[in-house]
Amino acid sequence: MYITYPIKKLFRNKKYYKTKREEDYREGYRYSFLKKDCEKCNFREECAGKKAKKKVLSVGLNTAEFYSMSQEQKDDTFKEKYHKRASIESKNAEQKRFHDLDGAKGYGLRSVSTQAKLTALAVNLKTILRIVVKKTTDFKKKIGGYCKRNILLFIS
Repeated sequence: MYITYPIKKLFRNKKYYKTKREEDYREGYRYSFLKKDCEKCNFREECAGKKAKKKVLSVGLNTAEFYSMSQEQKDDTFKEKYHKRASIESKNAEQKRFHDLDGAKGYGLRSVSTQAKLTALAVNLKTILRIVVKKTTDFKKKIGGYCKRNILLFIS
């Protein structure tokens, strides 16, 4: 449930805050509302909580950008692009996790480029092999116990 406030009338002060921890770095503004207005309000328990005497609202500096990004993500063109990207990301994750693409084996741009191309080649060969094996097993099921040698000759 969203509650709207006539903010300019209710909040007492606006303070800038910044966390000092690096792993959870945040900055923005905290709006403190007046105790007397919160005590009179009908939505106090839903808004501030049962034990709280006043509402403190924290708004990050990037809130507007995050909101605009969330609205863009609801668009159909974004969903189509994301669907294409999701299929590519799985291959990138496979290259990184199982084929040591997370760290370069050599020095220089040429060495890293060669490593990336060879890794992509290995992943593509695995995909091709998976498709060929699936086709041979499907074909074998259709003809019912046909000789493996003849199947491989038929496919190649």
